Amino acid sequence: MRLAVVDDSGRRSRSPGIGKKSGSILDREISMITREQVQEKLREVFDPEIGINIVDLGLVYDIIIAAENHITINMTLTSPGCPIAPILMAQAEEAVKKIPELKQVSVNLVWEPPWNPETMASDTAKDQLGIWKNNQPTIFRPPSTTINCPQIIIA
Repeated sequence: MRLAVVDDSGRRSRSPGIGKKSGSILDREISMITREQVQEKLREVFDPEIGINIVDLGLVYDIIIAAENHITINMTLTSPGCPIAPILMAQAEEAVKKIPELKQVSVNLVWEPPWNPETMASDTAKDQLGIWKNNQPTIFRPPSTTINCPQIIIA
């Protein structure tokens, strides 16, 4: 998507230092980041316990793209006690920073509404989690594998 810069009166603004000799008005174009671009980058971030990306798990609740390509991401976790929250948030931020037009990104951790994979996860994630069987929803039960999360020791 491309936008031309328009002043308060609705007229297209003149780009400084360009077109002064001829007096013509030239458009200054700003490349806008799309929600799909952000989602594509966030799909590179995987929940290490489940092995599914945070977009398909339904952990990304909102992507806000403001003027000047400032992005705010509101996301949650599979559990409020998840010890890898800072790691997932940092990975999400770093993934989105790969978008060339990005000016600023902030990642917020939110808890409302509570995460529910039966209603928030993609169909692909539901298949991987075993939520769908015979085209019918089932009660979600986390995978039975055990993951040893790093312990944080404060001295």
